[in-house]
Amino acid sequence: MKINGYSDVPETLQTLKRRGFRLAIPSSRSPAMREGAAKSSGLQNVFDRLLPVGEARIYKLDPRACRPAEAFLQDTRCPG
Repeated sequence: MKINGYSDVPETLQTLKRRGFRLAIPSSRSPAMREGAAKSSGLQNVFDRLLPVGEARIYKLDPRACRPAEAFLQDTRCPG
């Protein structure tokens, strides 16, 4: 799977990472698809976590789909 993103996204995400932000993506894709998309975009080392939301049958239009990311980003035990 090849993901073509906006040209300024990698630099922006890397800047956020250098500044100490923890980065996560809630995704309804399978684990292999999440990993493949991150790898093909060249951003696999930028994100701290690729969070599954599809297993719970909650999708991005539902505000509950963002709760795993909110919990991860507020958890002080998480690296980053």
